[in-house]
Amino acid sequence: MKAINIDKTSIKAHQWQQAYFEQPFLPLQQYHAYGHAMQACGADVHQISFQDGQENIGIALVMETTFLGLVKIATLYRGPLWIKACSDIQKQQALSALAATYKKWQWQFLITELNLSDTPENQLFMRGLGMRRVLTGFSTAWLDLRPDIAELRRNLLGKWRNQLIKAEKAQGLTVNIGGHKTHHYTWLIEKEEQQQTAKGYKALPTELIGEYAKAAQTAQSAQTVKTTQTVQQKQPIVSVTVMQERQPIAGALFLVHGQSATYHIGWAGEQARKQNIQNLVMWQGICALKKQGVFYLDMGGINTAELAGITRFKLGTGCTPFTSVGGYL
Repeated sequence: MKAINIDKTSIKAHQWQQAYFEQPFLPLQQYHAYGHAMQACGADVHQISFQDGQENIGIALVMETTFLGLVKIATLYRGPLWIKACSDIQKQQALSALAATYKKWQWQFLITELNLSDTPENQLFMRGLGMRRVLTGFSTAWLDLRPDIAELRRNLLGKWRNQLIKAEKAQGLTVNIGGHKTHHYTWLIEKEEQQQTAKGYKALPTELIGEYAKAAQTAQSAQTVKTTQTVQQKQPIVSVTVMQERQPIAGALFLVHGQSATYHIGWAGEQARKQNIQNLVMWQGICALKKQGVFYLDMGGINTAELAGITRFKLGTGCTPFTSVGGYL
């Protein structure tokens, strides 16, 4: 077997469009538009391709951060995307080759948090790379949108479904599905910024949303996607706004990537929370994403310790929890 070669380049969308659409669960953080958006927000992002001989077997986005002009930390988060059927040996060789490009004696370090579930087998796989675990795994949940709407509704947890019914019966509501125009969700971005300030939490910069849409639309305009199956072009952002008396009282924004989407931000006013309008927003988002041809929805992270209420809300949709194998150095 030939050695795995590493090609570190700028982010190229056109070369890998088919691979993106063929990934069953495509993490947002490994999608080209996310990389371009993060670059536009000031991050140092590179695209890695893994080559076994003349054959490309995988791709990954790696983010690099330099501290004090001396220490470089590279992070591979929720990748790589294996675009060919690879053995564990090939994958280990590829990841080892990537790690070798960062010289510890030059204060360069690679942290990998792969898109592998936290099982004894995957822990053994990671130890086989000669890495040690330094971070606990991230947790999220995936909702399979392939069943029909009736089945998706049956799969909602009982309490969640009852709250949805209550919200659907609320008087004077209008639901608007948008996303292809920025004015559809500008109000929601403003609410997110206010939330971050009021609650003092850190999140991805809100500027990322506009840059993400721009990068995704540019790639779609540049090339017609050709895959082994008919692929419906998808708008990169789907927004849901619930209006009452011509004022938005709740909403959510989803980022679409390949056959997947991610629940990115959401907001509901006090009265909307009392009426369980968040359930209506999420359900309408699920229906809109399914109509657009999205197969899987990433709930955007769950945390039972610090965000128990939000986590219960997300799990109420019937999604399946996932915890990664952890961060390895």
